[in-house]
Amino acid sequence: FSSEAHCIHLDCGKILSQKALIGKRVELSLRVVAGADGYIIERSEDKDGEFTEVGRTKNGLDLTFYDKVPKSFRTYYYRSVAFKTVCDEEFHSRASKAVSIKSKL
Repeated sequence: FSSEAHCIHLDCGKILSQKALIGKRVELSLRVVAGADGYIIERSEDKDGEFTEVGRTKNGLDLTFYDKVPKSFRTYYYRSVAFKTVCDEEFHSRASKAVSIKSKL
């Protein structure tokens, strides 16, 4: 048991920029969150709908994420969540505001 686990506070994650790439891919750039071990990227087809995890970054300094979207010319919504692992327990920040992007062919 660690007293450090009860003191975890992570700032809210943020997606700084998003870009539709050729080949139904999307590139997201994330803001650094101090103390984060990585970031969870969530996607939805509806701004107020249910978000599902589509991937994670490998470490807290990996700030670019690429997602292969299932359909062309659709609008997708993304948000990020910073996480930190302490004593095999994962702590999450609040989710960032959702950003939208329309996929290309």
